[in-house]
Amino acid sequence: MSLKPLLCTVQDIRNLSEYISTEVRDDARVRQYILRADALLRDALRPIYAIESGIQESAPWNGPVQIPFALPDDNIDANTGTASLVDITVESTADTTQVYTVTFDDPTNFTVTSDLEGSQGSGLVSGDHTTTNGDITIPTANWSGTAIAGDIFKVAVYLPKPAIVTCSALLSAGLMLRSVIEGDMSEKGDAFWANGQNIIKSLQHPYEDNGMQLDSFTPRDISPEGVAYAIDRHGNDVSSYADNEATPWVDSTNGGVGFYYGPIWTQGIV
Repeated sequence: MSLKPLLCTVQDIRNLSEYISTEVRDDARVRQYILRADALLRDALRPIYAIESGIQESAPWNGPVQIPFALPDDNIDANTGTASLVDITVESTADTTQVYTVTFDDPTNFTVTSDLEGSQGSGLVSGDHTTTNGDITIPTANWSGTAIAGDIFKVAVYLPKPAIVTCSALLSAGLMLRSVIEGDMSEKGDAFWANGQNIIKSLQHPYEDNGMQLDSFTPRDISPEGVAYAIDRHGNDVSSYADNEATPWVDSTNGGVGFYYGPIWTQGIV
């Protein structure tokens, strides 16, 4: 697959703003904004975490199963049947973030497609169905109710850590809303973008009071001597602990870059 692995899905973007569902129907255009945002996110975190392994979970995971959000005035209909799918099983072989769509041909037969890999076979609600790529299984025990032909269910499978998915979705939705919408919705795009940037900043400065660490982050023991810091009026540490050339290269190899967004490694320098 030549498409760059996504850090979030088109479904995530549409969930953040249902308005986008009516303004931008083409999923490929939404995906283009995700690719742009992901490039910025990866490069911003490269000095802190190994890309891709450092920002991924140890095992793939999935979001909740979703049905269409009805927008009658825009010719978007909800499911008409009573069928419900509680969850799916993600196999350890899953190696790509993507969305699977289950479409019913009649009350018992359905087909599965992936937004990145296409057709994933057909199944019956009366039996477990494993997709052609072997990445997910839909257990028969997880179905309830009765489907009607045309009913669809969508579920996203992820590799990145949840905080990375969230950040990617916020940045992507921000880019899109600012690009295709004017006025209040563009302001909403600015808010999404700012929230995503705040997550990046927290991940870049894990030692600060409002910093965040992914569980693959390895903290270092440091001496507080010689480390300049600033406290705001609320008592929060608001220092930006940026390294300089005094940081040994071997202590900066998480991301493979000779700079590190942590406290200054003084090595006896005061």
